[in-house]
Amino acid sequence: MSKYLFVLTISPVQSYITQARKTQDLFAGSYILSFLIDSIMRELEKKSKCEFIFPSKRTKAKPNRFIAKVETENIEAIGNNLKTFAVNEFVKIGKEIIDTVIEEEKVKTSFSELRDDIDLQLGTHLHVNWLAVPFDENNYKKAYKQLEVGLGSIKNIKEFMQLEEKGRKCTLCAERNILFYSRECKKYTTNKAKKLENATRKSMNHGEGLCSVCIMKKFAYKYKNVIFSSGYNRKFPSTVDIALSADIGKVDNNKIIEYKNMFFNNFDEELFYEDNVTKIYFEKNQYNEVKLDTAKKKLKEIVDEAKDNGAKFTKYYAIIMLDGDNMGKWLSGEYLESSDIKLTDFHVKLSEKLGDYAENIKEIISKSKGGVVYAGGDDVLAFMNLDNLFIIMSKLRATFPRFEEIADARGQTSSASCGVCIAHYKTPLKETLGWARKMEKEAKEVDGKDAFALSIQLRTGEIRKTVYKWKFDFMKNEQDGKKESKETI
Repeated sequence: MSKYLFVLTISPVQSYITQARKTQDLFAGSYILSFLIDSIMRELEKKSKCEFIFPSKRTKAKPNRFIAKVETENIEAIGNNLKTFAVNEFVKIGKEIIDTVIEEEKVKTSFSELRDDIDLQLGTHLHVNWLAVPFDENNYKKAYKQLEVGLGSIKNIKEFMQLEEKGRKCTLCAERNILFYSRECKKYTTNKAKKLENATRKSMNHGEGLCSVCIMKKFAYKYKNVIFSSGYNRKFPSTVDIALSADIGKVDNNKIIEYKNMFFNNFDEELFYEDNVTKIYFEKNQYNEVKLDTAKKKLKEIVDEAKDNGAKFTKYYAIIMLDGDNMGKWLSGEYLESSDIKLTDFHVKLSEKLGDYAENIKEIISKSKGGVVYAGGDDVLAFMNLDNLFIIMSKLRATFPRFEEIADARGQTSSASCGVCIAHYKTPLKETLGWARKMEKEAKEVDGKDAFALSIQLRTGEIRKTVYKWKFDFMKNEQDGKKESKETI
């Protein structure tokens, strides 16, 4: 049996996750990819003798790649079989979700002609790459370097399959043809798209037409796999939920329930804002059975009580992106002693540390009424209300793993940089995510890193931003020149 250092990645990641109008879809995209990687890892365990290095098996939210030591006589067969398994598993998940949606429409025959289009769109979406390098325990560092260089070369080759489709494109991704559209959407005459009569306003927006890949995210909660369902959050908070989460608890819960019940099962948290309780809004969202004057009166009672208790009912929330600094250098062993055996041990311990950190983040943010989209180790994306924003930012940095505690790091210390975007709940989610990523990049450009960058998108369109180090040094005593470090937030 030969030993190999093996890596497998799936893409696209950022586009698949961030092509979303709602936070629920954003979370669904991340969760599906994490579940898929977990399924591939379990399949590898069935087919070969292996030991996972990244991520740790106990890490629940898996990133889009894994590295493992594999013993086999035919590594090419292992890699190709996993690639096929990954694509087939993605298609299986998507088709089961879509079949459940179609089942609820109760007219299966009208959807039968979409089968080939669904298979084509789902089957050509994922790109799966794998690479294996022969190694033994004494040349782990060399094998790891070869693996990273080889993987980088593979990524530079943009593999794609030509998908020829004539017709109107998905309103979410704008890449594939629309196959399904909502009740309120005008008819699509240029392709075979079908209307979803039973789609609620919360599941599909007005005028929304979706491809099979995007509708897979919209209705991900319908996938019946027990393992999938056990970790899937069907009620991921919306941007309005996040913005109001610190304030809504300052109001009598009975009043909140009474107000929500007026709208039956079609309540939207946007109705907590007075400028949405209007005739135009009610007509647009088909609140035909709700009396506008009564709704206004009930909401005023809630708002007045909130103000008396110090609540502001803010319309702004924050997106946080955090990423470990110099991870490539830490992983390559540049900051460590040169022993290959030590690097192997460091990778295993680092993977466990990052896994623990990811779970800790979820607990910290959930207690502060925020929402974690993903926390795969050193890479974090989360939503947070403004009341707790700086507290959470400080905790995320303070609890980031200290890599120097698990190996001789030649005086180096681990750190993380963070990008934050504060935005109005009506600002398109894709735009806000883009600014959060820009801020993360600006923080990474600070000399020595260990910084955070924050931007505010005002409703007027004006952008304000700033960049700070997490800590700064100041002269404690000008005569003796001693310095003291102080946290920025």
